[in-house]
Amino acid sequence: MTRQPHTPKVSVVVCTYNQENLVTETVESLLQQTYDNYEIIITDDGSTDATPDILHHYQTLYPDRIKIAFSAHNTGIPANINRGLALRTGELTAWLDGDDLMLPQKLEKQVAFMQQHPQATGCYHDADVFDSDSGLSLGRMSQVYNGTTHLKQGYLRDWFVPRNFFLPSSIMAWSHATPPHGYDERLKHLSEVVFFVETFRTGQLLAFNDPLVRYRRHKHNVTADAQALDRMYEYELLAYAILEARYPDIYPLLKRLRASCMSAAALKAHRNRDMERRNAITQNIWAEGAWLPAIATFASTRIPGPWAATLSGGTTSARPKWIKRLVRFMLR
Repeated sequence: MTRQPHTPKVSVVVCTYNQENLVTETVESLLQQTYDNYEIIITDDGSTDATPDILHHYQTLYPDRIKIAFSAHNTGIPANINRGLALRTGELTAWLDGDDLMLPQKLEKQVAFMQQHPQATGCYHDADVFDSDSGLSLGRMSQVYNGTTHLKQGYLRDWFVPRNFFLPSSIMAWSHATPPHGYDERLKHLSEVVFFVETFRTGQLLAFNDPLVRYRRHKHNVTADAQALDRMYEYELLAYAILEARYPDIYPLLKRLRASCMSAAALKAHRNRDMERRNAITQNIWAEGAWLPAIATFASTRIPGPWAATLSGGTTSARPKWIKRLVRFMLR
């Protein structure tokens, strides 16, 4: 009798909030997976539109596949995710935002990859960025946000580097490796930074290039919210402060990331002609002993206004190649 290979159970945690126009497509993409041993855990954060009704409908249709946790009021992204993490029964965990889409072979390919690389704590892949209104692809996430199709991987020091962006919806990890306390609920934004550093702090995060998730760009993305983007600088520094307090051994990595974060903020202030803020942030970079980033920031912020906008504005993929190289050198 031929022994069947082990197929580990995957818990897919999905968070929703007021996404009545998008959530059906998201759930359908989950139900179309070619991998069979998985559960869908959907946590809704007090939606006031028809999202709960849609989720109730799907749970009725697929009671053995779908678990749902409803909150009576809006509690924020970290608390919403933690409700889903608490319901997991899978050996592996995957994530999906309530407006993103899974391609049919995502779970199958990721589980196979994890089985081929037993030394890995988890893996991630590329994603297709698409416009929500037109459905048209805007390119791969690695190219649109990082300016390269090369996916960083390995230990924390290899991928936890300045301005390296990838999608939480692309990650799969062994459930036992995730921190038992879950997401830090003090961080309204970027709590995933702390969570995934804790997950992979002593293990490997490996990557492969298949774009197995579609990332939806629309007006409700955080990246389209000017006020949220203004606050992101504060939340990024808060995330690094939490990590430094918990794990002082990774201070050199955090120092580099903090300097990069402040350099980006100084560039933004320069672009907005807020010279007092620009100078104060640059002085702080120098005071932290990050001298090369401080010098690079000082030099870059002496570029005339229109050039500064080209240097620091827009997405990475839209910039000229020499600008990309200069930005990578300056921020890293």
